[in-house]
Amino acid sequence: MSDAAPVREAVTVEVRYAETDQMGVVHHANYLVWFELARTALCRRTGHAYADIERLGFFLMVSGAALSYRRGVHYGETVIVSAWLDRLGEGVIRDEIGFVPDELFVHARENLGG
Repeated sequence: MSDAAPVREAVTVEVRYAETDQMGVVHHANYLVWFELARTALCRRTGHAYADIERLGFFLMVSGAALSYRRGVHYGETVIVSAWLDRLGEGVIRDEIGFVPDELFVHARENLGG
């Protein structure tokens, strides 16, 4: 990939009660769902709807994910979920969840493809 800044997209998510455990902390599986929201927005921003990409025969399934948790996110909080393409040829998407300004809760690296 070139030295140009990667295309980045962000979505806002308000934590719903159903996404949390008994202590009001987001269950870890929900972060991957939120990353999917950001990836979908990223595709749309670049002019390619997910459905159109699949009709062309390209499937963006996640073949691996590594997440680092810095602190829990709680019921009622609003977070910013970002996604950007890190390495075009290798199909690596990076995601993060945080507040503005600059408090990062979760960072992820997801590999797309088979």
